[in-house]
Amino acid sequence: MDTAGRSAKLRTQLRIILDATKEVADREVGVTVAADLIYDQMRDEFQASGALPRDTASLIDELDDATPDGRLQCRIAKVAFLIAKLPTDAARPIGVRATPDMIADLLVEDVRSDGPALRAAVPGAAASLARRGILIEVNGAYLLQTPTAAEWAADFEMYRREVEADEAWIANARSSQLQRAFESVTKGIQPRQGESKETRRFRLFYGDSEPRPAIDEIPAWIRDGWGTSEKVVEEAARQAGTSSPWIFVFVDRAKHDELRTALVETEAATRTIDRRAAPQTPEGRDARQGMASRREASAAIASVVLADIVRVARVYQAGGAEIAEPASEPAVGSSLARAIENAVLRL
Repeated sequence: MDTAGRSAKLRTQLRIILDATKEVADREVGVTVAADLIYDQMRDEFQASGALPRDTASLIDELDDATPDGRLQCRIAKVAFLIAKLPTDAARPIGVRATPDMIADLLVEDVRSDGPALRAAVPGAAASLARRGILIEVNGAYLLQTPTAAEWAADFEMYRREVEADEAWIANARSSQLQRAFESVTKGIQPRQGESKETRRFRLFYGDSEPRPAIDEIPAWIRDGWGTSEKVVEEAARQAGTSSPWIFVFVDRAKHDELRTALVETEAATRTIDRRAAPQTPEGRDARQGMASRREASAAIASVVLADIVRVARVYQAGGAEIAEPASEPAVGSSLARAIENAVLRL
């Protein structure tokens, strides 16, 4: 940890241990020295050696706003800083990474009670610090923001504002994602007709323009609340009549803000990665990996939100009858499969 060699003497190392031990000496058995206390003991020496820049020290200090959340975030940042100073290559790697579980274990003060509470609180607090750009996540572990990572974060924020203002891009991205989601839930559906089990084709159509299916196709017309209303879709289904093989689907405009944010942040991270030169330094590679982790996290959120939206989509048979699954287990794929079976009989 002391890469500058200022604390190489055994006497200095013993002083650090003694000072830390004094902090807990009068407390009950079971109380131990948490890792952030080591940071407090060595803070001045880190600054003197140049290992802890003044701005970084101030950033860590300012996290403690006298609230429980602020104190925890400050402690997490201290431990992340310490772990980053441990050897990771050459002849002395130790394998310690600043994962939420590792940070929680290192913050334990009372081994009898602290563990479960910290393991529950640290992941959310660390994720919050990452969203604020104070930590960056690299392969499931956290690093304290560096000047290089700050440059990547500034680019991300620039691209985030750029994408946020592009309503056409957001609408196209949402539509594309919804289409992929419906194609996924209908994959494997193969409608067959009559005793000969002749295969019939069905086709998904999207948007507000009325589709023009082939005469032997079963059309499923999918529209969403960003472009129309459920009342319009229901009326179109009723007007189609009970002899029509058409299927009408309405996707509610649910979780709008969550989906929008996830799509915007995924694209902003993608643009940040694609438009910066390949990094040549360890700090740059960490910053790039941190941005990739951020992109993956946002994309995962978008996938979950889309799955939730699509799962509760409303399916109507031509004529207006809704094909619904039990409210406790909504599944648009099952509803569509049943509607397609019914439609085969109308061809």
